[in-house]
Amino acid sequence: MTLRQRLGLDVRTVYQQLDDLLDSEDAIIILADGQRAITYGRGFGLSPCHHELLAVEIERSIRAVTRVHAANIVDLATQSEESRLAA
Repeated sequence: MTLRQRLGLDVRTVYQQLDDLLDSEDAIIILADGQRAITYGRGFGLSPCHHELLAVEIERSIRAVTRVHAANIVDLATQSEESRLAA
């Protein structure tokens, strides 16, 4: 199921929130999927270099969390297979 399908009618709320952020002077927008994280940021009294460092840290954090989650899924599948073979 896609994110759009999962959100259903709440997609309109996402569009409204995005529109509000685009009109803000202090905002960070993060778009992430399984391949990449794209960060758009402006304001908060940060320099462009600091925004870039923040974007790198955000992407690193997303990858770390999803890597742990993926490893847990693989571990569960392996354990299930091992218990099936042992029976």
